Amino acid sequence: MNVNSNKNKKLIKQFPFIETILVVHAMEPFGSWRPNGRPQDFVDDLTIRVQRADGDLMFKQAHNVGLGDGSFIFSVGAKHPKCVGKEAEYIFAIGHDNAILNRLNWPRNREERQGKTVYGRNVFWSRTSPDGQMLSNSIHDKIAYLVWVTVSTWHGDTGKDDLPEGRFGKCLERSANIIIFRPPECGFKKLEEDSSVWSNLRLNQDVYTKALVDKDTSLLQMFGCLWELCKFFQEEVWDKGMRQAYESFSTRGASGRFGPAEVLVADLCGYHRVMFKDASCWVSFQLRPGGIDMYVLGQDGTLPELRRLVRGMVKMWMMQPECHVNFKSNEKVGMM
Repeated sequence: MNVNSNKNKKLIKQFPFIETILVVHAMEPFGSWRPNGRPQDFVDDLTIRVQRADGDLMFKQAHNVGLGDGSFIFSVGAKHPKCVGKEAEYIFAIGHDNAILNRLNWPRNREERQGKTVYGRNVFWSRTSPDGQMLSNSIHDKIAYLVWVTVSTWHGDTGKDDLPEGRFGKCLERSANIIIFRPPECGFKKLEEDSSVWSNLRLNQDVYTKALVDKDTSLLQMFGCLWELCKFFQEEVWDKGMRQAYESFSTRGASGRFGPAEVLVADLCGYHRVMFKDASCWVSFQLRPGGIDMYVLGQDGTLPELRRLVRGMVKMWMMQPECHVNFKSNEKVGMM
């Protein structure tokens, strides 16, 4: 959205700390330097939203890409053709006088993430240990808002990994996505106390890799629950009609909608891959050629979200046989 849009102007006036965050707080990835000290001099595109804080925010983690580890974002749309991108995320604690009380910087890249666990709730504490585990000096009662900021840049693609700047050529656009979180009715302190890793942590490949490296038994138990969901699906759906239906189709892809869940199936070099997704999360299972047991290939969502997604679909398949006709051949289903 244009930085000078009427909506943005009204929100910047209502929440003056937005301008302070954009102008005063240097945040990677950086774009072209412009000296006038106004929001429009630091970003080309600005989106601002306001919503209530919830438990998922307490265990939200940054998605940092392109900050010194060789990673980058590909453009798959028409808006940024032949471009590569960087992205970094931050969370700020804002006081009742609109002053910035705390800014939480996540580890920039994979190397810095090793041995550290940093969640959104860390912003409630003015002191944290290097590994992010020991929290002290609470500022809960001083906070009026939490602000999540995502900064992105798009660059021309050099196509060469061996250059000092890697694939990142000239910066073409810098954008910021800002979400202002109001406190829930119970307040920020009670929200943190009532939130938990098991209910609110978003499980993805980064979390899984870190759990393996750190031998974090609590997180590994959560991923074990996903393997049980995978087995549940295989025994009650895949082995009871879905595989037979899929293999009867002339295409290598199929799909179906079961309540809010969309199910996609594809054959990839002999591997059967099944993906579930809805508006909030996704998970994929896979079966090797000649294999007996499916396994979890990937996911993105909290454990309760993923559980509802898979269990809801399985329940419909088991209890409503008439819904089996929703699963149909679909030649547009390919790589997932």
